[in-house]
Amino acid sequence: MEKQNKERQNVSAVTAKEPFIDNVNKAADKGKAVPAPALQKGVPNKSLPVKGHLLTTKKDGGHDDTVQYITISKGQHFEGKVIETDYELNRFAEQQMGITVPRNWNPKYTDEEVKGIISTGKTIAYRFNLNDVNKGMELLPPEKKGFIENLDGTTSTLQKVRILDLLSQLSASDIADYRSKTNAENADAFAIEASLRAYIQQKNERLQEQSLLSLLAGELKGTDMLSLYKQYKEYNTAAPVSISPSTLAPASTTNYRQDQQRREKNNQFLENLKQNGYTVETFRQLINDYELSFRRETLYLAQDALQKYSHILFEEQEKINNDAILSSLLQQIKQSGAKEAYENADAAKSAANIIIDEKPLATETAFKLEMRAKSASETQKGNAAINALSAALALIKDNGFDKEAFSKTESKAELSAFLNEYIAGQKLNITETLKSLNEDDGLAIYAYQDLLQYSKAQQGIQKGDILDLIITDKERRESAKHLVKSLVIGVLAVALGLLTFGTGTIALLIAAGNFALGAYLTYEEIDAYQQQLAAYNVNISKDEPKAVWVILSVVGTALDLAAIGKISNNLVRAGNSFSNEQNFVKVEKELTEAGLDEGLKKKVLQALDEENKATSTEVPSAENRVIPEEKITREKLKTQGIPEEQLSYKGRDIPPLTSAELARVLEWQNVRNKFLKDWRELDFINLDPKLKSNLTKAFNSIKQRLTPDDIAAAIKEHRGGKISKLDGSHYDHIKEVDNGIRSLTNALQELQLKMNYDFPTDAKYQSLLSDLSNLKQFLTRVYP
Repeated sequence: MEKQNKERQNVSAVTAKEPFIDNVNKAADKGKAVPAPALQKGVPNKSLPVKGHLLTTKKDGGHDDTVQYITISKGQHFEGKVIETDYELNRFAEQQMGITVPRNWNPKYTDEEVKGIISTGKTIAYRFNLNDVNKGMELLPPEKKGFIENLDGTTSTLQKVRILDLLSQLSASDIADYRSKTNAENADAFAIEASLRAYIQQKNERLQEQSLLSLLAGELKGTDMLSLYKQYKEYNTAAPVSISPSTLAPASTTNYRQDQQRREKNNQFLENLKQNGYTVETFRQLINDYELSFRRETLYLAQDALQKYSHILFEEQEKINNDAILSSLLQQIKQSGAKEAYENADAAKSAANIIIDEKPLATETAFKLEMRAKSASETQKGNAAINALSAALALIKDNGFDKEAFSKTESKAELSAFLNEYIAGQKLNITETLKSLNEDDGLAIYAYQDLLQYSKAQQGIQKGDILDLIITDKERRESAKHLVKSLVIGVLAVALGLLTFGTGTIALLIAAGNFALGAYLTYEEIDAYQQQLAAYNVNISKDEPKAVWVILSVVGTALDLAAIGKISNNLVRAGNSFSNEQNFVKVEKELTEAGLDEGLKKKVLQALDEENKATSTEVPSAENRVIPEEKITREKLKTQGIPEEQLSYKGRDIPPLTSAELARVLEWQNVRNKFLKDWRELDFINLDPKLKSNLTKAFNSIKQRLTPDDIAAAIKEHRGGKISKLDGSHYDHIKEVDNGIRSLTNALQELQLKMNYDFPTDAKYQSLLSDLSNLKQFLTRVYP
């Protein structure tokens, strides 16, 4: 070898999508491996975050950092074996440099030369062509240039190469997807590189998972597989009866024949499995593997949607932080006329609710209908005015965004606080949603029907096919094991862009025993429902009373749109009967004529009852009273302890809860009602007097002091809100709730004492102690 100490140079390799290594020097004399030269004085030793050895970047004279010195240890291993070839040597060096696109390097070492290097250990210099790196950056398409255009002068050549390598692995659609999930542009090269690496790793992992999912789904959709699955289900649920055929009584003979038939079916199933290349165990494993793969893909879809929604929140917060944009938005709100429309709606609704006679006069009924119609019209007008501002603020389109409270902000500070609180609440909900969905190895997804339907649609699963049956059967086994959380329902509905008509939110709430549907039936959703029904030539006015849409949404959980269309007239009449007269007998008659079964009728009536509770407690202000004073109902000061009582309109909207607060109160509502339902029949009669007294006080507090409305009111009071009585004084719900929590604490202490000494093995009271303790802990998380 004539020349010594030559660096290895990068030779053009057509592996990158951007031609940033086109014109490298292709000739370089082969030289011995040399030690890394000492750093010049004043040049920093910069450690790079790559695998293996930490590298030292040399900048000759402060200008050249194109050479990287790779230490090869004696007996160096790569990918589990001693390095033997030039190819393996270069891949090891690239790994040390963090390079993700393989290159050709000159000079090339023979196997003998590599053996010599490995036998003693050396340091080899690898050089990049700076011109080609710069050219590669210049030739990046516009969608990728944003990643490098803000890099400062301290970014090393190696880091630029690593970033270019990562960008070369992303298509234009990948870049768009990446940006839809990333919450900041960054000029820091290390942050950019780390973010790109994480995205590519997740992308590659998902591609592997999708490949496996496709393989498993393809195998399951083969010939005769649907029939095999049905036989498999029957095989698992029918255990044969072992009976001797001798001296059988007639009944036993029947059992024996049935047993024989089952044996024949089982034998035929086993033969069918064998003909298709399976045993019971391998067929079961195939089903389990597919379900797990489906579950992972569903979790990814949810995470993907939530990441994109998080990015939307980030962009909206950037707008809020811009004083000029905030000022413009406030001006648009004030000019929209929405505030005035909502105030008119509230006044009309209050006027309508003044009439409480069971048998009102015809003129009073007409007035009530007129006021309700006006309230609905004005609310729709206010919603439309706010919706018109969605180009300036995308959050307005969120299901659950409080348009009325938004319309009543009077200053930039108030508007900023309102929006920041909403965004903070949604961010928290996103975190909690991801945590909830991943519970129990992701099996918690089976509690959320809307997410499952979304995932099936994205994966092209057809109703009734084998894949649908496998997931539906798994859902049937798992859904009841996991608590449905209202905040998860709300965030998924927004993030996945789902409507709630007939499925999703409404179905989940009903499945959880929550029939307070009014809060989820926004005017935007009603508009969407109307369009869906119109496709079946069912034209229902958006101005119909809310009770009509409550009925339609409940019925929609059991019947498809075509079936609803055939009975829509009956359902609309039932809704109007309820809205005008609150006559449950008449409503039930209409539902019976519509052909609804008893179970569905019961659900409809429960939902209407909750809607009635939500609107019957409102009391108009003095200036809105247009009917004589004696017609005003006495304000319901406290709940009567009905376990199923739900959050009322007043508790939710007067003054309004934020979305985060609403989610917390609805969760408490579900947990509280489940506790009361589980322990409704508990008998205190034979208990120790002190324990009996403490438990009685605790249960009364849960029923009377810790209702959803009470918790909502206390939350509002904690942030400075005041809730007025008719005499002008204010409630003290904070004190009421604190007293309620104190009674729970006293009951727990006394019950624990009794468990320690008197009945430590009593399963009933052990369970009560656990449930009561969990209830208190949950309350302290919900209540500030």
